[in-house]
Amino acid sequence: RLGGEVLPTGRLRLSGGLGYWRRGGQRLDDRPSQDRKGHAGEPFPSGTTTRPLAQHAWMGDLAVEWLDGVAPVTVRTEMLRVDHMNNQDVPVEHLARVQVLATWRFRYP
Repeated sequence: RLGGEVLPTGRLRLSGGLGYWRRGGQRLDDRPSQDRKGHAGEPFPSGTTTRPLAQHAWMGDLAVEWLDGVAPVTVRTEMLRVDHMNNQDVPVEHLARVQVLATWRFRYP
């Protein structure tokens, strides 16, 4: 994951990131696991007969924050492009989420 942020003014913060994620077909909770003997030099298995393809995803996010002492507000957008959802041969999925977060300071110290 690669990310960055910029503070163009004292109250405005812009941040974002981009990342890549991969999930193979093997799961830690699958039992019995593959025997460890006799596999020297082979790559770790990425698939099984029930999950033949590795799931890949590109992730991106962008956030704008207004850093105010009384009412800070954050607007965050997260996007995701997934190949082989749940390790199956299915069309590419595009997902997105938008969050608006705000608070209000009603009590002074």
